[in-house]
Amino acid sequence: MVIEDSFLRIKQQLLNEGRRFAVISLVNTQTSVPQKAPQNAQKLILCENGQSYGSLGGREFEMEAIEQAKACLALRSSKFVWIEEIPPRIDESFPDSTKRKIEVFIEVYEPPPKLIIIGAEDISLATAIIAQNLDFKIIILDERSEIANKSKFPMAHSIICGPNLEQALSPILDQSSYIVVNFQFNYERAVRYCLGKEWAYCGILGSKKKIVSLRKKLIEEGFSTEQLNRINAPIGLDIGAQTQYEIAISIIAEIIAVRHNKKAVFMKSVM
Repeated sequence: MVIEDSFLRIKQQLLNEGRRFAVISLVNTQTSVPQKAPQNAQKLILCENGQSYGSLGGREFEMEAIEQAKACLALRSSKFVWIEEIPPRIDESFPDSTKRKIEVFIEVYEPPPKLIIIGAEDISLATAIIAQNLDFKIIILDERSEIANKSKFPMAHSIICGPNLEQALSPILDQSSYIVVNFQFNYERAVRYCLGKEWAYCGILGSKKKIVSLRKKLIEEGFSTEQLNRINAPIGLDIGAQTQYEIAISIIAEIIAVRHNKKAVFMKSVM
């Protein structure tokens, strides 16, 4: 069994690495008389790749709890679960003493979503400022270090400068990535690379005329309509935005709607 200090270190390490995992905690046991779990209750960490740490104190319990935790990870939801032990042999003269149930709480931990902003123009700064009070891990990509720096983007978790856009994107793109591509900076390279990858959201900041031109060009290059339809372009919700900050709000609002699988409507229409 992983002791508490070691358990907390492992948990913090997984959080720092941005990994998805579930913590299974024993909260109650039940035999003939319900009993509370001990204060130093057993816990088990299950990572998305199947790796586990810790123990619940019984193989039969653990196998079922792990299966339940896998389901929670797939659904991205936490829950309480009762698990009944199936002993290999039951003494009929003492039926209650040979059967046991445990209640576990399965808590899913998600890495903070990444907001990857490609291009360090002023509209990108406005978008980062609006997003900084949310739980996004803000990453700025731009080869121009004179505008892509901590002085301009103090809220950024990291700033990646360099001419190789594909190499910069490769280690950070995943299903928790929300990408904003600024039309003024290597947008075609960024879009081409992102079209073949997995992400939660990708939007292009640009005029309708430029978006139509880019779409036509990409179709001629062999990209499918299905691939292009994955991208939100032009980016943002239609709220009549005029200023940079209004546009940034429309971008972040759209990202929030996509993240929560919601269609943006007036609240009074859903009352």
